[in-house]
Amino acid sequence: MDQKRAEELIRRLAAALRGTELYSPAHPLVQRGIDAFMSTATEGLQTSPSIVIGFIGDEIVVDGHRLPRGTATLVGFARDLRERDVEKVTFSRGLTRDEMRALIAVFSDRASRAPLPDRLAARGVRHVTLGRV
Repeated sequence: MDQKRAEELIRRLAAALRGTELYSPAHPLVQRGIDAFMSTATEGLQTSPSIVIGFIGDEIVVDGHRLPRGTATLVGFARDLRERDVEKVTFSRGLTRDEMRALIAVFSDRASRAPLPDRLAARGVRHVTLGRV
């Protein structure tokens, strides 16, 4: 994935997740954010079996390409994921809209004490993996 598409993918993922901070997961703006992310991710997954996003410090790395220092929103996005013990997100070919919805729902539920990867597995999500670098 080239740098321009990688930046677009991260912006769309951050926007989809940020939308749930303002609206319910079923809100049309959140759904549009998911659709926009899915479009970009599906395009990337056509040429590669997976897309790996890493969060190192305040920096974001997509498929081995370090993105330029982003906006405060993206730095905050990276920091939020790290604080939740997510240093790496891998999207695999076969990712579905329902899996993306489940990811958004899991991230929006800040009350649950269960680890994020366990909550994804409980929802049957197979094409998104959360972990540490």
